[in-house]
Amino acid sequence: MNRSMTRRLLVVARRFWPLSDESCHRLMAWVSVLRSNGIQVTVLTGRWHSSWPAESKLREIDVVRLLPAPKNAWNESLFLRNVGLWISQHRIDFDLIYVDESGTLLQQVANKNHTNLIPVIGRFAGFFPMTALDDRIVPAHLSHVFSTKPTSTAQATEACRLATRVVVPNAHSERQLRASGLEPNRIVRIEDVAWNPIERTEAYRENSYRSLRLINSDFLVPIETPLLVYMGPLRDDLPSRSFIRAATRLLEQDLTFRIWMIGLGPGIRSLHELVRDVSCQNDILFQSPLDSIEDIIQIADGLLCLPNNGGWEYYAEQAFCAALPVLSVLDSESKASLPMALHELAASEATVNGYVAMLSSWLSEYPKWLNAAEKVRQQRISENPIARSLDAWLSLIRGLA
Repeated sequence: MNRSMTRRLLVVARRFWPLSDESCHRLMAWVSVLRSNGIQVTVLTGRWHSSWPAESKLREIDVVRLLPAPKNAWNESLFLRNVGLWISQHRIDFDLIYVDESGTLLQQVANKNHTNLIPVIGRFAGFFPMTALDDRIVPAHLSHVFSTKPTSTAQATEACRLATRVVVPNAHSERQLRASGLEPNRIVRIEDVAWNPIERTEAYRENSYRSLRLINSDFLVPIETPLLVYMGPLRDDLPSRSFIRAATRLLEQDLTFRIWMIGLGPGIRSLHELVRDVSCQNDILFQSPLDSIEDIIQIADGLLCLPNNGGWEYYAEQAFCAALPVLSVLDSESKASLPMALHELAASEATVNGYVAMLSSWLSEYPKWLNAAEKVRQQRISENPIARSLDAWLSLIRGLA
């Protein structure tokens, strides 16, 4: 145990900045907050581009990048081996290890550390089906990485049993982990929060429009045109296809709005074909993730959350704190996480008709959506989930290290 005041935390993750999916945005914000609260953080991750340095410093955080990046099954095995070797050589430099998953990476780290007393914390964010017809499953934070072999529930729960503690961000994940037989006292629930809340104003909105237009002319949208944004893994599943069909049905009725589908994943081609088949590609744009989500939150008129896609809660929290309307389906996964003020507005089911009704309401009754979003923002201010999550993380880290 480190007797000094400074805890030395090693964060292990396959992906990190400048990669730009939900897990990277969440981790970057989280480690920055920990660093500002006296935790010495080092990030061990994949080196996804040969030009990236093997070691660098980012906002006073040491970042170590290992080759090869886990892009396929062969590279995955080599990456896991190199992670194990690196930890074996450097574990004396750390008081605590956090692994941002509950699959093979957590298993490798825990196994390499089993003879030592360095605590290992894993993250379990639930499992979601890969497709409507496929019973394979994949960790939520990896569901966009289509070259990564899905992790089985048995493998994930076995990895969790090797960890000292497992952090879950929501009730859905906690129920799944408890059902697997993991001891309740080893499960720590700490919700994902918007560590750096975004304040939306007209001035910021105009600046964001200008910034995005410089990045890509495809982002040129008339400021008065309603804009709905999705950020997350793109998958060819029934809810995603139903949403696309609902949106194109309304566009074919000459309703004016734009949708940006921002993300990566195995569903990009098939979803784009759905859009192209009805000549709506100018209204529904598919775009790779951006380094920062602030400009997106500023200019959007709504954030779409698709069921079973995972990785939506961090972005939803950003929207909640910014009074940005969130369009979601009220199902067993989202019911506990979606604020009560939004239950009435959410789609009752992830079907074409359910999405058509929700989108129609968003377009025709937008002031109602804004009022609900402002109620959620005020609720977040009064509840102060950021302070609650920070206290929970610091207590966990300092209690184990």
